[in-house]
Amino acid sequence: MYNYNMLTINVGKTALTTTAQNDRGTSLLSDYDVNKILKHKLGGDSNFRLVDWRLDLFGEGKGFLGQYYHLCVTAQVDGDDTKSPQFFVKTPPPQTPQFDFLQRHDTFNKEIVGYTDLARRMGVGESPAWMVNCYCCKRDVVIVLEDASLGGCATLDKYIPFDVEHCVLTLKTLSRLHSKSLILDERLRLEGRAIPDLYGHLLDEVLFSKDEISMRFLSSDITGIYTLFDLRGDSHVKSQKEADFSEYFFKNVFSQRISNFNSTSIHVKRI
Repeated sequence: MYNYNMLTINVGKTALTTTAQNDRGTSLLSDYDVNKILKHKLGGDSNFRLVDWRLDLFGEGKGFLGQYYHLCVTAQVDGDDTKSPQFFVKTPPPQTPQFDFLQRHDTFNKEIVGYTDLARRMGVGESPAWMVNCYCCKRDVVIVLEDASLGGCATLDKYIPFDVEHCVLTLKTLSRLHSKSLILDERLRLEGRAIPDLYGHLLDEVLFSKDEISMRFLSSDITGIYTLFDLRGDSHVKSQKEADFSEYFFKNVFSQRISNFNSTSIHVKRI
């Protein structure tokens, strides 16, 4: 059941002046979208009424290749019971080099297909969980996901190494991801197909390529590493390490073709 009286309020609340979406005069979500999200979350047979909703910045709002929000919803379920589910929302970043990169490679929309098609084929939602559920996607605009923080997940201090328990949890989750992909690939091969045949365009590595923007990005990274050498002093050792790093990096990163699912892992020897 829709609460149409909220529509103009919510459009005003979600009009974001700092994003590219606003440049096109659109908003992120509408009452219709939030009702669909609730239906997915609560189940298709649930009797609910949307009471209110809002988007709040998640922390500072800035994330890796995107801006992050919490979608906070209030709904009446089965007449009297009030529930307040919360969701994690991701949008493309503002007009920045990051935004240009996403547009250039259609990265945001590739992520949408990954959630709505590839992950579902692999069995998302099955127990034990190996990724979050996706509740709503709009091309070039927004992705609404399960809020993992409600299940006890948190972003840890990147300067503190994982303890053994967190390393084990990470490896177990990665193993589920890999096993799901292998099972899907075997199923497709029975039909004479494979994952790269259907999703190769999603899995191409776009960051470590030879186009101009990627080369500039990598050059900037290398400059940062050289700066660390400078801070350590000892010019003779520094020069030798620079030479060793450059030779290894360009030999291994740019000379090898991307294999398997067209993903690249860069392993740099200890400097």
